[in-house]
Amino acid sequence: MATFYKTGTQRILYKSVGFATGLTVTCYMWDTSLSKSALQTLTEVSDGFYYLDWDFSSAGVWFAKFYEGGIATISGVFRVDTEVAAIKAVTDILFGHSTTISSVVTPDTVFDIADGIPNADGYNNMVIAIKDVSSGYWITKKVTDYDTTGHFRITIDSDAEFPLAENDIVKFSNLSYSPTVAGGSLTVDEILDGLTTGHDIPNSVGRKIGRLREAF
Repeated sequence: MATFYKTGTQRILYKSVGFATGLTVTCYMWDTSLSKSALQTLTEVSDGFYYLDWDFSSAGVWFAKFYEGGIATISGVFRVDTEVAAIKAVTDILFGHSTTISSVVTPDTVFDIADGIPNADGYNNMVIAIKDVSSGYWITKKVTDYDTTGHFRITIDSDAEFPLAENDIVKFSNLSYSPTVAGGSLTVDEILDGLTTGHDIPNSVGRKIGRLREAF
């Protein structure tokens, strides 16, 4: 069973019996409500391969019946799974803009990024994740200053745990370092609340991930 991870037009590939060429290959498609389509004609590529670009307009299970010269040959089942998009929506809440370091101004604390938002101080107090591309190691820090005067310049609250370098990856969290929530503010440890704490801290990453898992 083929699986697609979003709705919309996807390409179906069909291999003819014995890799025969020059055939008229057709099919019917059934959608998730079991409605049957009109007869579809596939386009020949070469070497016995044919394809159909089909609009999978809804999530769920679709199926098809294929014909060669009017004779039924095989059926196909296709699953459209949009849960990945839902998971991405949650991760987009946790991490927003992604870019790279374009130059290091002060070793390990001040650096320019390739692109960013135009307003000065726009990233102040945000959690920032930095990846050392040479080792694959990640760290998280707090942005203490963001300057946009002729550059996109970031200052972090303490030395990085590795030498920052051009092309290191930078991700900004959409969560503030100390966001104000009902009943007080969150510490960084609470924001990054691990899965072992019962997901009970309001607005924490752990709670968001816990709720996502419960939804599925």
